[in-house]
Amino acid sequence: MSNILIEKNIMVPLRDGVRLATDVYRPADAGPLPVLMARTPYNKDGILAANDTFDILRAVQAGYAVAVQDVRGRYASEGEFNPQIQETADGVDAFAWAVVQPWSNGRLGTFGGSYLGGTQWLPARAAPPALQAMAPSITFSDSYEGLSYQGGAKVLHDLRWVVANIVPAEIERRIARGEEPPSAASSLDVNGALNELPLAAHPLISEYAGFYRDWLTHRTRDDY
Repeated sequence: MSNILIEKNIMVPLRDGVRLATDVYRPADAGPLPVLMARTPYNKDGILAANDTFDILRAVQAGYAVAVQDVRGRYASEGEFNPQIQETADGVDAFAWAVVQPWSNGRLGTFGGSYLGGTQWLPARAAPPALQAMAPSITFSDSYEGLSYQGGAKVLHDLRWVVANIVPAEIERRIARGEEPPSAASSLDVNGALNELPLAAHPLISEYAGFYRDWLTHRTRDDY
């Protein structure tokens, strides 16, 4: 890794002033390069370990600059997390930032699976001029049918995603900001929380994931 330059926690400004933490991996002595970008809610710092579908270091050695970004409201980024809703505008802004950096040749592709696939599909709808190629995998193409509802009935696997993935990281963010006591993290009972009804009044949703109430109220396909 001696010939690979890693720049950590570059704060990328969006149109509303929120800044997103971004890590850039690139050859130390290369000129402007094509950029590969991933935007994740699962902590950019862990992406090197999770290289089962994409090897960042190999991509850098092949002549790419790789940018990995925590999405709005997650881990080192600023703002509040509002899944999917935020990703069109934020993605367009992130792509536009990447292609004007001195290490970029102005061409950008995206990669990643699951939610990282959504952070590709959603901004692609706006046809950003920066985006040249996409490689989404194991992801959704419909935010309503199959992801949040199935035949009009609410699916609940997304509740586990919220309680097991989104809430713990939000608690840690608040602890780091001094807004929660350290004991808040150890007191979280994921399995127990999944048994509480009604969902709209679920204490973890009310406190840490208010966006889920919106998912519950939009029971039919609409503009949301």
